[in-house]
Amino acid sequence: MMFFDYRLADLLFAFGVAAMFAVLYVLHWRGRINLVECVTSTDRKNIMRTDARKLIELCTWYVLTLGFVYIITHDKLTEWYVAAYLTGATVTRWLRDREQRLSPAEEHRPNVS
Repeated sequence: MMFFDYRLADLLFAFGVAAMFAVLYVLHWRGRINLVECVTSTDRKNIMRTDARKLIELCTWYVLTLGFVYIITHDKLTEWYVAAYLTGATVTRWLRDREQRLSPAEEHRPNVS
């Protein structure tokens, strides 16, 4: 079925993405979630800065999820993409946990100047 040269699956995909952003915005606006915390962290001087690892984790999740939904709507899901999706989520989480474990050890090193 075609609408304005787009398949119904493409329109449903676009609607789903728009609905996801709308729900996130409404929850942020009502104070239920804070979207800023998804990509920032506060340092020791109470200055809020963009946190690269949080930003990478959020972007990885977003891109892989959009790809996952797109592949499902076009009925082309393979076990390779499922494995890539799970691997991407696992690796980003492992890297974040690894960095958190290593950070305290690095803070106590003496300054060599």
